[in-house]
Amino acid sequence: MPTVRHLSFSEHELRFVDLDKSWDGLNACLKICAPHAPNFFDGEDVGKVEVGYGRALYQRSEAMAGIAAAYAGLTTDMLLSVYRTVDLRPLYPRGLWRHNDPEIESYLSENFLALQAFVQHTRDHSLGAVIQFT
Repeated sequence: MPTVRHLSFSEHELRFVDLDKSWDGLNACLKICAPHAPNFFDGEDVGKVEVGYGRALYQRSEAMAGIAAAYAGLTTDMLLSVYRTVDLRPLYPRGLWRHNDPEIESYLSENFLALQAFVQHTRDHSLGAVIQFT
């Protein structure tokens, strides 16, 4: 009989962020706002199992520290300035990324601030991250 491993995690390691369906829009804007930053949404495959919209990805702690440093200097005003000038209509989910819509701008801003806090948390605790698109 195979040995079953038990993984134990600290409170810091169990932190997560749910970006809802904003990840494609955030990714497009962040590539423009922080073009030299490691891309949070382009990690390495964890394995071959589909876990939503593709395989789970991971980012090592060194990459997360670089992402946190790059995102720390960004503001929601900077992100929204890019959002207002870039055509995101072809991105997932189609029909969401309408310009001049305060509700969509609020949605994007809230998710950006959540992502910014998450990457800062990983940096503060020298953690990597597992990324799952659902």
